Amino acid sequence: MVCDTLFYNGTIYTMDEEVEQAQWVAVTDGRIAALGMGEASFIEPKKAVDLEGKVMLPGFIDSHMHGTATGESLCAVDVYEANCIQDVLDIMKEACKSQGDDWIYASRLNIDGLKEGRAPYCWELDEVTGEHPVVLKNVTLHGCVMNTKGMELVQVPEGRSGIVCMEDGRRTGELTSDDSAMYAMNKASEMLSDAALEKYIHAAVDHCASVGCTTISALDGDATAASDRDIYMWLNGHDSFPIHVETFFQMENPHLAKALGLPRIGGCLCLDGAGFEGTMAMREPYNDGMFPNGILYWDDERLYKFLKSSNKMGLQTGVHALGDRAIDQYLRVYERVYEELGLEGNPYHNRIEHFSMLWPEHIEKATRMGLILSMQPMFSYLWDNPEGGELGKSYEKMLGRKLADQSEVFPEIIAHGGIIAGGSDSPVTLVNPLGGIHACCNAPQEFRRTSVYEALQIFTINGAIANWQEDSKGSITVGKLADFVVIDRDPYKEQAFIKDFQIEKTIVEGRVIYTKEHGVVPWKMD
Repeated sequence: MVCDTLFYNGTIYTMDEEVEQAQWVAVTDGRIAALGMGEASFIEPKKAVDLEGKVMLPGFIDSHMHGTATGESLCAVDVYEANCIQDVLDIMKEACKSQGDDWIYASRLNIDGLKEGRAPYCWELDEVTGEHPVVLKNVTLHGCVMNTKGMELVQVPEGRSGIVCMEDGRRTGELTSDDSAMYAMNKASEMLSDAALEKYIHAAVDHCASVGCTTISALDGDATAASDRDIYMWLNGHDSFPIHVETFFQMENPHLAKALGLPRIGGCLCLDGAGFEGTMAMREPYNDGMFPNGILYWDDERLYKFLKSSNKMGLQTGVHALGDRAIDQYLRVYERVYEELGLEGNPYHNRIEHFSMLWPEHIEKATRMGLILSMQPMFSYLWDNPEGGELGKSYEKMLGRKLADQSEVFPEIIAHGGIIAGGSDSPVTLVNPLGGIHACCNAPQEFRRTSVYEALQIFTINGAIANWQEDSKGSITVGKLADFVVIDRDPYKEQAFIKDFQIEKTIVEGRVIYTKEHGVVPWKMD
């Protein structure tokens, strides 16, 4: 048998229940032609790659990340490690030294991790940023802080929710709801050059390749933005990317999605906000801020029209529902669409994004209707972890212990037959499938802990299902695309250390596009 490439001398976990393990795999025309154990003496490869005893898996799939925002975060000023407001100011002061009078974009501001328990005020930022307009995006992407110059340029209209003011009416520069924060962040992004956006796209794709992703679900564009330049740059670059990028266009227009040839629509179309900002929609009050129960941004009729029209056109949908009240709303409305359109078996692979703060009835309903649950294991691993310092106490401080224990109960979902697709919500947590796999099977709490096999499923075959591509990706199976990742150690033998494993190679359609020694193979967008 002649093949293009033979990968041999490895421990290959296929994630295919019929042929669970192999030692070699043959690739022809970008697809898996054969695999097996022992010697592959009957194979005549044009090229042979010795895996040197390392472990090969199906290529990792990040099922929920934001491509442009990830690239921006990788290129922007990162303030995640700041422990206090002065740390933030010092970082911003240093950043302003190396740029002209351009915008300063900062990312991953974690207000919960600052000892003052508040965001910097705009006048504090003014003292160190001068004439630079500045936007600091919260780690959740559901809030931000701006200096005075930034506020003058974006002009958030009066009357929008989430505009934080002092008692005397002065705006502090902080925006805590999607209504105001998304408006401001989108206006700031509109001022970016095409060259900057292209730089962000390169940075995001290269990073994903370097951490073993062969496919990403990139949730980009924004229904509230005046311009969706980034979406069209992503779509136009698909054929030249080193990895597969499956685009979710975050809008409500199924006709446009269909015209663009997209099989899906939505993503983070936000029924509610995020916990740290107090906008996650909850049944019971959980904070003493502006919105004690969080916010529902959509009414039932709007959601019904979106879901029904999109599914009638054969499009997969994804919608953000984080809190229990938002999940209530989604399931209530989706059940109506499910019955009217006869969606048994979830033929269009509809997804709930996040599905975080949940109760047993949510799991029962979602799994009964076959919904795909796009979740982020690193959230609870970072923010509900007794060994995680102050950040590790975030869920308990935000929700209390009882509600924190109802969040992200992965084994309970799996026991009900639910399909969990793993993502990072990058840049909330940067794309890192090994970290997500580690978080699943090494969760601090037993009620969140999965087996190694289940954790691998979440970032391989389940990711393929979540993209409506289980026939071509997600397992090392004859006929599927030859998308692989090679890691240096065996997750079944060293489960406790998965987060420390190294990516040796990332392989897309049989082509090595990343090695630990040489990095990502150079590429260029058309």
